[in-house]
Amino acid sequence: MKKIVLSVILLLSCIAVSFASESVRVDMSIKVYDAGRSTGYLAEQCEKCGGYVVYYNASVMNLRIPADQVASFRDLVEKHSSKVLYSNISTSDTSSRLMELQNNLAEKKKLLDRYSGILRNADYASALEVEKAMLALVREIEALQGQINMLQEEGRMALFSVALETSAVVSGGDRGIVFDWIDDMTFDKFLNWRASETRPEFSKHIEIIPSGFALEARSGNFYTSVSPDGCRFIKKKVKNYPEKDAEFWKNILEKNFLGLGYSLEDFQEIDAAGGKVSCFKWSVSGYDMAYTYMTAFRVNGKILSVIAAGGEKDIFAEYIPEIMTLVSEL
Repeated sequence: MKKIVLSVILLLSCIAVSFASESVRVDMSIKVYDAGRSTGYLAEQCEKCGGYVVYYNASVMNLRIPADQVASFRDLVEKHSSKVLYSNISTSDTSSRLMELQNNLAEKKKLLDRYSGILRNADYASALEVEKAMLALVREIEALQGQINMLQEEGRMALFSVALETSAVVSGGDRGIVFDWIDDMTFDKFLNWRASETRPEFSKHIEIIPSGFALEARSGNFYTSVSPDGCRFIKKKVKNYPEKDAEFWKNILEKNFLGLGYSLEDFQEIDAAGGKVSCFKWSVSGYDMAYTYMTAFRVNGKILSVIAAGGEKDIFAEYIPEIMTLVSEL
């Protein structure tokens, strides 16, 4: 029994205590389009920067992030969200509490050393009582060391608490009046479009698509193409119903998409052979990465000619010049 207790004493004496001056906590509330994708993406990015997930569910994530990466990780969360509802950083000084714990720990270790000296010279009956007291003291020392370790971890790893709120695709409200052809052009529907939703038709007519893209499907006045790196180009004709001019549809589309949280990067009115083309360039976040999304339309009596194109921001950038040429020919 004496050997066991003395071994524990030796182990505890080897534990070093280091200090962290403060702990950092970040509280954020954000809107995202897909909570499932967002929790997976943020967990992945957390691990990449040397952190770890403490807890998560569909609406809340608690993460530990290295203290020196708080600013960059907060920027990442902001860019990923469709909207930041709340963001706050708070700090608390841990040095006085750590000093208090260290002093307490030092006193307990001194007492343990005295017990160790007594134990070496104690008779059998006295040794049992000393060992009992020493084991109780070892448990106290371990508890103190656990508190110190926790404070050290709080100083080294900031607590990141992120509340996730889904940006629902709604009709009315912030989007105003929603028309079918505009609702069909939301980025969520564009991103999640599947070839199985439209029956492919084979035609001798060759559709004009961006270089490097492959035709996915064609059905009547609709066709879609995709690039090897996941960018998509869709062109279609829809009814101009109710029959309105370009200014009316421009205002409706802009209000709808801004209501969904898209950021308008650019708008152009382009003189095309068939008339003026209204062309929007949007920045869309809140998914697993940032996207660029372009929407363009031209009014031709009772018909609207429409183009939708988009992809991951950095990748899609190289296709924009050629897509703008196709837009000008709409």
